[in-house]
Amino acid sequence: MTTTTEVFDALETLVEGCLVGYKMLENPIIPEDNAKQIYNKSYGLAIGPGGNPELLTKSITSCARDFQIVLIHKVTTTKAQTDRRNDQQKAIIEDIDKIKKCLDTDAHLGTLCTKAVLTTDSGINFIDADKGKYYLVEGTISTLFFDNF
Repeated sequence: MTTTTEVFDALETLVEGCLVGYKMLENPIIPEDNAKQIYNKSYGLAIGPGGNPELLTKSITSCARDFQIVLIHKVTTTKAQTDRRNDQQKAIIEDIDKIKKCLDTDAHLGTLCTKAVLTTDSGINFIDADKGKYYLVEGTISTLFFDNF
């Protein structure tokens, strides 16, 4: 197992422990294509682009890798329920902020990565799908770690 897959597994465990009531998406790369996107709260995690920042040489390689996280909340309000809709939007942003805090404090991830930071998020996007309406936030977790090859 490479460090990339270990970091992915650690991030998956972190998200599952950090966010209560979420179900994993079948396809986190194209969230709107999920057949099971009927959950009230869903998340996905995908391995994104990576590279070698060439911090060390010899048998240890430095790796910079991004992981994409997506959070989805089903919209359970009507157009007239502005207060409740605002509460739902705030809740999904609070959940992405929870991920930031969990990244800072996760001991296991700290043993694998020199850095693991939620660097960007998309803000709230709206999906009008066949099975319902959803709020979606996508984020990028940037990591830096070392691997023996």
